[in-house]
Amino acid sequence: MSEHRSSNQSNDVFDYKKRIALLEAENTLLRGFIDIGRTLGTEHRFEKLIPMIIEKISLHLNCERSTLFMVDWQKGQLWSQYAQGLTTQTVTIDLKIGLAGASFLSDRIINVTDAYEHHMFNPYFDHTTGFRTRSVLCVPIRSEQHRPIGVIQLLNRKTGSFTQDDERFVLSSIEEFTPAIEQGRLQTDQVIQWFQHLRSTIDFERGTLFLYDPETDMLVSRYAEGLKEGQSIRLDLHLGIAGRVAVTGTHMNIPDAYADFRFDRRTDDQTGFHTRNILCVPVSNAKGEIVGVLQAINKKRGAFTDSDLNVLTSMASIIAIAVENAVLFTEQRNQFKSLLQVMAASIDAKDTLTAGHSEIVENLSLAIGRKLGLTEEELDVLSVAALLHDYGKIGIDDYILKKPGKLTPEEYAQIQKHVDITYHILSKMYFASNYRKVPIIAASHHERLDGSGYSHGSRDADIPLMGKIIAVADVYEALTANRHYRNAMPPEKAFEILKDEVSKGKLDGKIVETLESCIFQTTDPGSADP
Repeated sequence: MSEHRSSNQSNDVFDYKKRIALLEAENTLLRGFIDIGRTLGTEHRFEKLIPMIIEKISLHLNCERSTLFMVDWQKGQLWSQYAQGLTTQTVTIDLKIGLAGASFLSDRIINVTDAYEHHMFNPYFDHTTGFRTRSVLCVPIRSEQHRPIGVIQLLNRKTGSFTQDDERFVLSSIEEFTPAIEQGRLQTDQVIQWFQHLRSTIDFERGTLFLYDPETDMLVSRYAEGLKEGQSIRLDLHLGIAGRVAVTGTHMNIPDAYADFRFDRRTDDQTGFHTRNILCVPVSNAKGEIVGVLQAINKKRGAFTDSDLNVLTSMASIIAIAVENAVLFTEQRNQFKSLLQVMAASIDAKDTLTAGHSEIVENLSLAIGRKLGLTEEELDVLSVAALLHDYGKIGIDDYILKKPGKLTPEEYAQIQKHVDITYHILSKMYFASNYRKVPIIAASHHERLDGSGYSHGSRDADIPLMGKIIAVADVYEALTANRHYRNAMPPEKAFEILKDEVSKGKLDGKIVETLESCIFQTTDPGSADP
């Protein structure tokens, strides 16, 4: 009997120590997460932010060196956006060489105790720098659209090998600063992930992210748990806890909401929810301006603590960067689009009769692209190429563009040159990687499937799909609009001509059919973008 009791006591002690160890591990992860959150909150300059975050991860895991590699698909390489311990030029490595490349291509964590015993390890940099690699942890990075974009590599944990807790910490950290790396849009999936992470640390019933709308001077829920899809909450800045936090810029921890005179119970009355306690923190940008409010409601056990406040404040810092990046992204996107529209308008301005041609071709092309199932990214590229497809006409004499009668062979040869001019001008412009094919797409809108087009006489398989789409949209717009040499024809007649071109093997039949279905479900060809 005593032996049985002794055995149980030993098991109890073992379980207790195990629970303590797990709690200590969780607290270590939490402290590291809070530390990174504070870094995100105090430094908003992108060029300094990434080194600071990587160094925080390296310091927390007690390793000697860390590197953030980003992918360059065109060169098939990883390049170091930040390399701790190296002050020389950027490090580039082939995707198929080394542990970082293996981690990226396989999309899995690689955790190695002794690098020199692993067949994928490349000792080149050790040999050239004099550094001695022992333990290695490589964690792949994916964008919020789940595209592979890079790898974090950590070297030589000073207290032994990297652990599974280390892997979880790096993964958690990546989730938080991926928006800073991407400088992308504020998406719903991203916000949901934030709240899932919060709930894994703070056990509360509902959370809300409010963003400030300067046009209405109100807080509008960007994400509100418990609401039906399409519903939102709009709060006056001068009412309620969230409004007060937005106005004062200071957090509030309310242990009993209904006992606090500042609490506005109207949302509870409308939704049937009962608010007990609230933890609410401001979301502010690098200038200290309030851009929103982050709120957690009804902690399930007891009141919100200072530790909860630290976590929520850290998350608010992360959200602030994402909001700023989303605003910056939108402004840059609008500026880019505006520049393209000005470029297109400068061509249309050469001839008032063809004014608006480029934008109509863009709208028709997008309508076709959506029906054919192109992704949003592909539609974005199609939009740019379609808008600029005739830009080379800037180099064609006005008398040819505006000639009322039939062109001579020499004049027609001059008109054909606008395709090459389009390509040469656009190929000299700097385009982000996702727009790199715009010049060739824009310059292929006069190619024909049978090779009878210009300027390269490309055939079906060699013509980009987007070029085929723009070709059909361009011909249709030209047929249904007034020109110096003829009047506009009705859509029915235009499709007879388009289908005749299909029968001759010049235009893509599926694209023509798709455009026809778009046109006859709308009465305005200029807005045939359903």
